[in-house]
Amino acid sequence: MGHEKKTCHLSEEVNAQMEPFFKETLNRLNLTKTQIQKQSKEELKNSLSTIEDAIRNSSSFGVLKVSMSASAAAYIVQSRSEHHFEVGILPLLLESKNLILKRLAGFGADIVQTERAMHEQKVAAMKQSIARLDLFCRLLIGFILWLTFLFSIIKLPAKFNWTWFTGHQNVVGLSSLSVVIATGLIWCLLEKSKNRRWFALGSIVIAALIGGITIL
Repeated sequence: MGHEKKTCHLSEEVNAQMEPFFKETLNRLNLTKTQIQKQSKEELKNSLSTIEDAIRNSSSFGVLKVSMSASAAAYIVQSRSEHHFEVGILPLLLESKNLILKRLAGFGADIVQTERAMHEQKVAAMKQSIARLDLFCRLLIGFILWLTFLFSIIKLPAKFNWTWFTGHQNVVGLSSLSVVIATGLIWCLLEKSKNRRWFALGSIVIAALIGGITIL
């Protein structure tokens, strides 16, 4: 465990000293952390392509020589000085690549959420349109049926000589009652709500009873 902590500390120490040396190179390639954080999705894609090329050719950016002190501290030395190992730009490039991939993944999640929201909006709008069209069709059918019944009440009794109807003492009231009942039946036929359908049936029964008592 102690060895792992020393290694991790050493790696952070080396990276901290590497960044100033390679900062100009990363800045020229638009691959610094600050630049990556500000890039759009398309810019991130371009940066990913750039960084892949840079990783493949990381040795071309030169190396830094690192020496270890007696206290296990790392420090960069001049090219001709004695050193323990060499480091290049590769660790910084891998770190930047990881940041690019994380940001692209975030863009992907945002796109999925946006597309899902747009799909839900389209579905909701389509359902509303279908509901409005359905209501319009039911109203149109109901109106046609009602006009047909009204026409029948006016024309059929005389055509077929329904004397029980035409000769009734309150033919107007009987006709009105028939229209009310027909309206209620058409309502029941076209109504989708079960509660409103029962309400319509109840209204028909009440209207028939009151009208029948009054007319008869």
